[in-house]
Amino acid sequence: MTILQNLRDNPEPICKQNDFFVDVRGFRTTPEGTNRCEVGGAATLNLTKQNGVYRLAVENGGSDYFFPWVNRGVGEVSVPINQPNGTIVTTGGMNGCALQVNRSGNNLIFYHDADNRYLGDLKQPQGRQLCRIEPNQYMKIPYGQTIVEENPRAGLSYLYQLICVRHEGKWKVTYYGIILGPGINMPINRTFTPGVSKFLASFKE
Repeated sequence: MTILQNLRDNPEPICKQNDFFVDVRGFRTTPEGTNRCEVGGAATLNLTKQNGVYRLAVENGGSDYFFPWVNRGVGEVSVPINQPNGTIVTTGGMNGCALQVNRSGNNLIFYHDADNRYLGDLKQPQGRQLCRIEPNQYMKIPYGQTIVEENPRAGLSYLYQLICVRHEGKWKVTYYGIILGPGINMPINRTFTPGVSKFLASFKE
């Protein structure tokens, strides 16, 4: 059994013992109009390991789901309700953004709200809000920023990574602190402890 299957089966203990980085470069999103909104979709997660961290490379098509970060915009994906336990919905790095999930009919809409400010302005959320996670819930202590600023010539960047897993009839939100670089291939340099529990929240459909 792979660590990815373990995450699907037992997200709370596995997230606390391991770190995951979502490499989004292989996924093609769909622009929605001209208002800085993009749509993700069904995805496959390909697992490798580097420096003790599990890299999940995202590709289009599959049984999981991905929604993008959009610069000064909104990324989203629509996920039908009643997904099998173990289904993963994930996104690009947060770093000051908000995650919001609404239910609209028989779908859950996952939103990546850039800079915690564009959802409701560029795009009105659909349906009833089930969950919203804002930066003050996962960036209480600026560990990632501090590490990067202590090594200004190292070419490093920090990433707060959120992964949602359907488990026991609920969606469970986990997150991880990752340091990347140097270089365009985004090598994993190290991890950092975000400052609060790596199990952030859970919500029902």
